[in-house]
Amino acid sequence: MSEHAHAEHDDRSYVHVSSPQTLIAVFLALVALTILTVWVAKHEVGRFDLLVAMAIAIVKCSLVMGFFMHLKYDRAMNRLVFFGSLLFFAFFLGITTLDLDSSKPEIEDFRIENPMIKAPAASDSVKPGAAKKEAGTGDHEKK
Repeated sequence: MSEHAHAEHDDRSYVHVSSPQTLIAVFLALVALTILTVWVAKHEVGRFDLLVAMAIAIVKCSLVMGFFMHLKYDRAMNRLVFFGSLLFFAFFLGITTLDLDSSKPEIEDFRIENPMIKAPAASDSVKPGAAKKEAGTGDHEKK
């Protein structure tokens, strides 16, 4: 394609402004953060489980949107909308988590009063597609 053909579409085309090295570095950071996410999921961090998981997810989301979706190089208004949505999400999540501790006593009381019923063994289960028949409920016994 000639330079002139490219010039005709400059107003609508987008240029990849990130170097391949930057994109590879961001990719490796995303892989490392994914490994960290799995590690955090397997190990208890106490009360901060949700906070740590959300922080890692926000960093990964920011990397993807900033570099792979070119938000870092986009208009300031688009960045403002993105960070505004992150603030709204943090506010929403914060208000929600504040309410978790207030209902803990009722949840614990309910669990004590209504212990979970043990799930049936695999041999007791009905195979998919097979009708479960109870003794004495067949159509041939109706009068």
